[in-house]
Amino acid sequence: MLISLFSRSHVPIKFSSSIPSRLKSLVIEQAAVQYAQDGPNEFLCQEIVRKDFTLRFISFFLHQPYTYFMETPGDPVLQISMYGALQYELSYFPGDITVYHRHFNLFFSPSMRFRYKPERFGGSFQLCEIWPSLTYLQQLGKKHERAAIFLQAVEKGQPTMLFEWSQIANVEVMALLDLIGMHSGAHEWIDVYVNEIFEKLFESQATIKKIRINPAIILKVYQAADWLMEKEERNDQIGLVAGSLELSPAALSKAANEFKWKMQFDKWTEEDLADFLAISLFQLNKGFKKLYNCTLKEFRRELNWQIALNMIISKSANLKRISSFSGYGSQRSFSRAFKRRFCKTPVEYAQVFEQKFQKFKNSVYRNTGEDLGGHL
Repeated sequence: MLISLFSRSHVPIKFSSSIPSRLKSLVIEQAAVQYAQDGPNEFLCQEIVRKDFTLRFISFFLHQPYTYFMETPGDPVLQISMYGALQYELSYFPGDITVYHRHFNLFFSPSMRFRYKPERFGGSFQLCEIWPSLTYLQQLGKKHERAAIFLQAVEKGQPTMLFEWSQIANVEVMALLDLIGMHSGAHEWIDVYVNEIFEKLFESQATIKKIRINPAIILKVYQAADWLMEKEERNDQIGLVAGSLELSPAALSKAANEFKWKMQFDKWTEEDLADFLAISLFQLNKGFKKLYNCTLKEFRRELNWQIALNMIISKSANLKRISSFSGYGSQRSFSRAFKRRFCKTPVEYAQVFEQKFQKFKNSVYRNTGEDLGGHL
């Protein structure tokens, strides 16, 4: 199913399995990989095929504005932007669609032909696509009315979009995407994580909502988000934040020195960040509110929650370390805050995923006679 990409003049962009060493850190274990280069622009596509869905990660590194066409199967698709924003046209839909960072699209068209237009945003873009099978959607439709309504349109061959942007379980979905990359070699875990993503999407009451914001402000907000994400990754030193970052700490420090002003990682304020980006704090917070439905301060907290969720679900750290990382003085205060945010204690949250994984393995192996005791 790997992508077919064409230039503006409809010349096919040739892909190969050879990947530059500088991009190998982005390669997902056991995924089929395609790489292509068109002038200064680069494209990386990775794909994992499972029984109920196909998982695809696409990375565009667009150093020069250009329009590209992509042909894909006419199947339902869920898109989640992991980095950047990109505008494109989609067959059978009246207007352009924009995929924003940490936002979700779910739609169907009998035939799909994307026309990517990086001129508006440019830069790098990373997208996760999940292509569910009709059988899987039918299973979801038995439990969720929204899934059943979406499936009816799909079965009739009617172009439809369930939502273009939402605030659905944002942190939890992004944490699950991080874990998919971490556990790519263990496909059983991927099945559980993807199923959880769809469950959260269809349980929600999200609706289509258009974002109206100046592209120049979007770029400023993304620069701030980049710096915050890289700062959190630097602090926790466990490399759990996904994304190809445009603004590294070294680049930020160098640029600040050029302006005779130094930004310290351990001593900075929101006003400092706004001043450095040449934007008012009011504008920056307004941009964060439109793009992420939270303020700059709340976004920082959400990043902490995202990494905390990763560690809790994957059991990569004990609760004491997770509490300390999250800025809490004790496990008790962290557990209270966690329960307020996610309606479960950290232990209960981890147990839910363990039970779901065990249930999945039982459904897969129940007829094999295999002992499941040592799988968790």
